[in-house]
Amino acid sequence: MPIVICEHCGAKYSYKEQKIQMRDKDFERCQICHQILLKWNGGINCYDFQLISENEDIIAGENGGNNE
Repeated sequence: MPIVICEHCGAKYSYKEQKIQMRDKDFERCQICHQILLKWNGGINCYDFQLISENEDIIAGENGGNNE
């Protein structure tokens, strides 16, 4: 799944594209800081977002900062 990271607070999201038969113009907001993550205006895609972590520091803290 593709990943998007909020430029404002660093929250990390996975998302999947879903094909639809009608035109969709919308956007998704960050669940943490409410900034816009992604905007779209298209005829075949909409998106389903899931929060992975609140920021990148949480992920680094889980393994003590080691990449092992």
